[in-house]
Amino acid sequence: MRPTNITANKTCAILSITWNDSRVVDYPFYQLAAACRCATCNDERARLAAEGKAFVPKSAVLEAIEPIGSYGISILWKDGCRYGIYTWDSLAVMEVK
Repeated sequence: MRPTNITANKTCAILSITWNDSRVVDYPFYQLAAACRCATCNDERARLAAEGKAFVPKSAVLEAIEPIGSYGISILWKDGCRYGIYTWDSLAVMEVK
């Protein structure tokens, strides 16, 4: 799967991706931030899991989106988190809540 269009609506906190099969999926910023797999978020997620607590992202305010090669994007969140890579494959199968 490949996106044909990506739009970030900061007012509604939604990232809309139109996929090459014409499907349009709206990803809430909070869900994307909660799914971040950067080293910092993964460490925090593991620490909290050991304490029996859920991971909560520090920020779901989108600052910027950067392409990562031909396979995904990186999202810069307001709290400075920027190293999580959201691959097209992982986004295409992400269950939107």
